Amino acid sequence: MPQLAVPQQSLRYPIVLPVRHIRSRRRGPAGVGWTRNLSEGGACVELAERQRCRAALNLRIRTPGGTIEAEARVIWHQGSTAGGGGILHGVAFTNFAPDHRQALRDLLFSRRQEHRAGVRLPVDFVVTCQVRGRPGPPLRGRIGNLCRDGLLLRLSRALAPGTGVELILRSPRRAITKQGEVVWVDPANRQSSRGPIRHGVHFTDLGWSSSLSLARLIAGPR
Repeated sequence: MPQLAVPQQSLRYPIVLPVRHIRSRRRGPAGVGWTRNLSEGGACVELAERQRCRAALNLRIRTPGGTIEAEARVIWHQGSTAGGGGILHGVAFTNFAPDHRQALRDLLFSRRQEHRAGVRLPVDFVVTCQVRGRPGPPLRGRIGNLCRDGLLLRLSRALAPGTGVELILRSPRRAITKQGEVVWVDPANRQSSRGPIRHGVHFTDLGWSSSLSLARLIAGPR
């Protein structure tokens, strides 16, 4: 496995966020992936294609507070993750857009007491929800937040925990289909006729191809 000398290590936090990347000074489509961990000095990112060591990348990491833009250099890479996932890369940050280094520090500080790697990103996408095994027209709703593993779903009526659903998530640029299962429903909203009812949905299609589609949806071009 090719490697470069690794800079002095910073404390790493397990933080999973969508990332968009493009080779510096090269034309071509941007790639997407997910962070595995983050520090002030660099990150471990899971990407679809292997990037050579010493390659310079421009990164855009989608966070709850906005986008962090940074230049980075690939330090190491290894084979695809277990289960046919993406290729892990270690990158060292070399430069940040103005104020974005502080934004990274704020993110790391906010996650110090968290034990979950998944970070919920606030979004407001339209969603179509088809209950699996139940005929009839699909329900329409909206998404309040999402991460790699699941989302907050707002619907006009309650679905019981354990209900299987097929979701079509629609952004202004694209739409993707995700399979999931309702894991909780807000009891306060469930007993009220006012406003949409909140549901927690866990994705059941967690393969790499599906995860990449989700990353493209939320970390694509502005």
